[in-house]
Amino acid sequence: MSYKKYLITIHRFRLGFGIAALVFLMHVLFPQYVLANTSQQFGVAVLEFPLNGEWLPSKDLVPTVASVYTDTTDQKIVQSPDYQVVWDRYMTITAYSSTPDQTDGSPYLAARGHVVHWGMVAANDLKIGTQVRMPDLFGDQVFTVLDRMNARYSGGWRLDVWMPVRDDAKRFGKRYTRVEIVQEEVSQ
Repeated sequence: MSYKKYLITIHRFRLGFGIAALVFLMHVLFPQYVLANTSQQFGVAVLEFPLNGEWLPSKDLVPTVASVYTDTTDQKIVQSPDYQVVWDRYMTITAYSSTPDQTDGSPYLAARGHVVHWGMVAANDLKIGTQVRMPDLFGDQVFTVLDRMNARYSGGWRLDVWMPVRDDAKRFGKRYTRVEIVQEEVSQ
């Protein structure tokens, strides 16, 4: 290889590396999140979720990524399991949504890598995977602890319910109610 071809090859390599580095830097500095607007895609207004006289999302009406790609025509109806109360206590309940100011750098991922969804809560005083009910607020809806809160909330017996819309989370506010720790009943 002649020295001239060598220089051309080096210049092309540097140009290609520079373009790749610039593209990578643009993706890191200016990420483009793609969010679906549920009210247009599914024909449901975001705040049309009545629950116990208040406006909160219902688990059946909040679309998830899985529900968009799941063909429900041949699925069988599975009876929901019965739960028994292991213990209960009064706790402070708040709500959060997937916005960067309310979460860490990955707002759509929970503490152990779960994708956020309706039915999950964050808690520091309960183990990951613990199932809870808040009958005064959500009836028989069972929530699963899949996320953690800021460390300053440890030891305070708090739950943070994930909601898909920030305004719903703000409207929910801070409440003090009975929380039941439940487990599925073993059928014999």
